[in-house]
Amino acid sequence: MSWLFASVLIGLGLCQAGLHIVSAWLLLPLFIISVGAILHKSYAACIIVVIAGAGMGITQGTAFQQSVMPYRDYVGKTVVIEGLIKEDPTYSKNAAKQFSIEQIIIVQDGHRLRLTGDLFISTPSSPDITRHDRVRVTGKLKAGFGPFQGSVSYGQVQVIGHEQNVFDHVRSRFAAGVIAVLPEPHASLGLGFVIGMKASLPPDMNLALQELSLTHMVVASGYNLTVLVRVAKRLRQKQSRLQTLLLSVGLIMMFLMITGNSPSMVRAGLVSGISLVAWYYGRQMKPLIALLLVMSATAFAYPPYLWGDIGWWLSFSAFAGILLVVPLVTSTVWREGEPPIILQIALEAFISELITLPIILLFFGNLSILGLLANVLIVPLIPLAMLLVAIAGFMDMALPAVAAFIAVPAHALLALIVWMVYIMSAVPWASIEVHISALGLVLWYSMMGIAVAISWAKLSRQQRRQALQKQII
Repeated sequence: MSWLFASVLIGLGLCQAGLHIVSAWLLLPLFIISVGAILHKSYAACIIVVIAGAGMGITQGTAFQQSVMPYRDYVGKTVVIEGLIKEDPTYSKNAAKQFSIEQIIIVQDGHRLRLTGDLFISTPSSPDITRHDRVRVTGKLKAGFGPFQGSVSYGQVQVIGHEQNVFDHVRSRFAAGVIAVLPEPHASLGLGFVIGMKASLPPDMNLALQELSLTHMVVASGYNLTVLVRVAKRLRQKQSRLQTLLLSVGLIMMFLMITGNSPSMVRAGLVSGISLVAWYYGRQMKPLIALLLVMSATAFAYPPYLWGDIGWWLSFSAFAGILLVVPLVTSTVWREGEPPIILQIALEAFISELITLPIILLFFGNLSILGLLANVLIVPLIPLAMLLVAIAGFMDMALPAVAAFIAVPAHALLALIVWMVYIMSAVPWASIEVHISALGLVLWYSMMGIAVAISWAKLSRQQRRQALQKQII
């Protein structure tokens, strides 16, 4: 199976490099051929699987590129675009409001052209907009970047509809409750922990988090979900496997509905769900297969993730550290038992920072000297902070008269986190500018991969089984 998933990614990469297969009808035959070859299990079958998988990737990539070609006709022109806001709007460094929209409709000369993909919008005005508002944007369309098929700067934004669901309303009411019982920046930081809402973070706090490589804590990221699922599994797995599975799946679904189906959340939900189901049935999901499965599935569904989404690459590099390296370390140090959950969280934070560092240096050129220390000290506090903030917010919704008293523990813990963030970010050398080349990135990951592969190869079959059992997801 891993050969198929890897070859699909290779095929998508070849498509971006210029190799195309126009006939989309080949997808189904290629899939049937690959499944048949997998069941046959031979060296010749592996070759067939790789060829079929690469063909599927090239075909899907070609089909997507053809579907977004109409954007080229409008680049450089002033257009009217309608779309649905995907996630909470944020603010740029120059105080412009920015957000992404989907379900694109370009209105031109009385015609309405529906297009696939996402657009990035920034506006100097401050319209009262929120997630799942339908908006009309007027401005000059520019070429796309990263996962976006186009962008509009200095756009004029008008709200033309509201499509919030019940979970959006619960989310808004919960946010209002947290803001009512906690001061700033504690409230915004707590909302970032629990539901990924960071739009109201003060600029100095946002900058301090960036200096310490801690921004992953306050976005709707897979880390928040991973923390919840892991804690639920660790606390309940000795009681009932079925209860643990149901509780964890329920947390995944609730968290996805409240925070929104951002790419990072969907990736974390898929990885966690697959691992949980395998754990429930007593099967050991090989981490490399789980990783390649979710990578190929998300990239196949939306090829721009693979082609230019830095968040996608950072997310999966962190997952690679958590799924491949952390079990290896814990099985070596704690041969029979498991590390304390606080120590485990600190360990995975350290390894995730180490694994993602080459990508950060290549694209951003920012080396956070205190980033590893900040993650090791602060990240283990997040599960308790999430719990306390959630209690405070829901208490304000149910019993507002006593919510302020219930929020005292959350306030105290968030005050400690804020103090540590400001103290460490104030150090003059907290971060420095360091760049590496693409060759340096390849060499870095090649050496890491070789070291991890050799370490796994040295383990006995029993040790490997124990390592897989220590998977934290």
